[in-house]
Amino acid sequence: MSKSRNRPILKTIVLSGIFVIAALAAGLGGGYLQHVVLDAPDRVPLAENIRIKGDVSIRELDLSRAEVVQLNSCIRSHRGIFDSVDIYLDSVEDVRVFDKSSRLSWAMVLDAGEDCEVRSWVRKVERGRLVAHVVSYMNKAAGEYRHFRKFEDVRREFRCIYI
Repeated sequence: MSKSRNRPILKTIVLSGIFVIAALAAGLGGGYLQHVVLDAPDRVPLAENIRIKGDVSIRELDLSRAEVVQLNSCIRSHRGIFDSVDIYLDSVEDVRVFDKSSRLSWAMVLDAGEDCEVRSWVRKVERGRLVAHVVSYMNKAAGEYRHFRKFEDVRREFRCIYI
């Protein structure tokens, strides 16, 4: 009789263990897949509505896959606000091969349609922090432009907003 009472408990423990192992495997597998997708060496094209201009070419910049994914998803998240973004890059130092500590000067112009654009002032940043800064300022520009659009009388008078 004691064997028959222990079977449901044993069965529950075994099923719970299988469930925990499956959940761990799925979680670890998902993390592995994310790592492979974001850090794979294959190149992802930069979105067509993001243009790099200035003395530094996109090839010289050598953006990683993760950086391109960040830029693409950022402009995609602001699709209803900005039609395109031009990022102007110049080298502060006289180099053509850039590492993470190379200094760049950058500015961007975000085309908001409606005969208006949002511009950033020229800034200097290390190459390793460039994409984080561009994404941050693109998000800031979207917030500022949303606020700007609330005021119809102001919107008629301005064609350019600086952030």
